Amino acid sequence: MEFAGKIAVITAGAGGIGRACAAALASHGSTVVIADIDAEGAAQAAEEIRALGRESVGIRCDVTSDREVQALADHVVERFGCVDLLHNHAGIGVAGSPDQIPLEEWERVLQFNVMSQVRGVMAFLPHLKKSRGHVVNTTSSLGVVAGHPISPMVAPYITSKNAIVGMTQCLAEWLRPQGVGVSLLAPDHTATNFDNTVKFYGVPVDQGDDGAAAIEDKVPYGIQQPEEIGRAYVEGLREGRFLLSSTPDVADLLRRQAEGLLDPSALHGVYV
Repeated sequence: MEFAGKIAVITAGAGGIGRACAAALASHGSTVVIADIDAEGAAQAAEEIRALGRESVGIRCDVTSDREVQALADHVVERFGCVDLLHNHAGIGVAGSPDQIPLEEWERVLQFNVMSQVRGVMAFLPHLKKSRGHVVNTTSSLGVVAGHPISPMVAPYITSKNAIVGMTQCLAEWLRPQGVGVSLLAPDHTATNFDNTVKFYGVPVDQGDDGAAAIEDKVPYGIQQPEEIGRAYVEGLREGRFLLSSTPDVADLLRRQAEGLLDPSALHGVYV
């Protein structure tokens, strides 16, 4: 994919990985629409891009709303004439013992993480077909490579991210023959504010009230920076890859997973 002169839309683009991906696209010549429920953050992110000499606009959008996502698509096309890239990035998480996470929290995570992406695809796809554009859906390295020691603590999140993998593979098979590219972004553990937004259930007493610390204690290798994800993102898109990943040795990890016939214990040795 080429970026110069393209119109890109990123949900949850006001901070963290979304913001880094928006900046990376802009640095390669794209106009970037930053959609986020945080209207002020989206406006600030867009202002930073404009300061670099690229066009950008921030728009408030609640990705759980059919009406707002459709309005986002309509607004972008009315203002810019087309859409070349849709990046569905918004996501939430809960954590704790799977049997102590309330059912309504499981449902909330699945509805938000999976259905927001379905909603985005449905709203933007008519325009992407016209432009022969590209869809990027964000999953997680946890949704691609099994066996991570944090996995038992974030079952609803991983369930949703696995669903996104399957959905995006289906979209690739359906849309590529129609001229629309499809990719899957799988960030590894990254230094963002995401951990601090996660609600915890059944966390052991010795973890205290700091839910983020409970996650950090189970990360066995270096935490990446959002800018690293942004670089892997544009590099993968430029080379036409399906999987956009900054995970070290991701191909080897996937081979080990396949050799273990998807048994997560086949990867336990990776995380020591």
